[in-house]
Amino acid sequence: MSIFSKKYDFFKDRVRMVFDVDTKSYYAFIGNRKLSNKELNRKSRKQIDEANDHLQSDSNLLNRELTSAKIRKRFDKLKDLGYSCSSFEYLGKVEGHIADEVMSQIEDYFEEDDVLLGIHRVGNVSDEVIQDILENGLIMSGHGNGSVSSSIELANNVSYYPDNKVVLKELMYANVYKNSRGSILIRIPDSELIGDIFLRKNGEVRLDSKYIIGYLPVNEEHEVTKMITKGSKNKSRS
Repeated sequence: MSIFSKKYDFFKDRVRMVFDVDTKSYYAFIGNRKLSNKELNRKSRKQIDEANDHLQSDSNLLNRELTSAKIRKRFDKLKDLGYSCSSFEYLGKVEGHIADEVMSQIEDYFEEDDVLLGIHRVGNVSDEVIQDILENGLIMSGHGNGSVSSSIELANNVSYYPDNKVVLKELMYANVYKNSRGSILIRIPDSELIGDIFLRKNGEVRLDSKYIIGYLPVNEEHEVTKMITKGSKNKSRS
């Protein structure tokens, strides 16, 4: 590289500082290519060196960058599979609670990779409707004139996110959305997202019940105290 080659500046040339997962460090990026430090001017080289020094000395910052990179990668993968992430999300202060007994039943799901977790928020429906969903699957809606649309999409009825841990918050705050009474928790392995996850019978399209974990009611204090599963009794749903 010639000593007279252009030297890029973060501010003047709108160069971005990007985190690299493999090296766990920042690098300069412009347009569609990575810049070497030699291509930066002295001021910008100092900026990226200081940023990397800070990154290596601050484990919390490094963990945040790794988590963000993982979420971005997950977002891109879901998009490539045909599942865009644009679901409603509660963004207020989180003061809810999931009972230890319930967490012990579901916590392992949130540590899995290559799995879509989602919820279907449920309104004021009967126990029989809940059991019908758990046993026979979730009735899907689409965009069309008939009772069964040709454009059924999971996102029409299920909220899911590039970070599965968001679902924990949404379970506690399901009632923020249209005064829902609780949520149907759904788990679909990525390997099955490319296949047909729906059942078609008697003019209905349902999400296969094998992807349904259970129903988790929530009270006005945003507390989830139990999970109702297929065949379980529920006489006092909160």
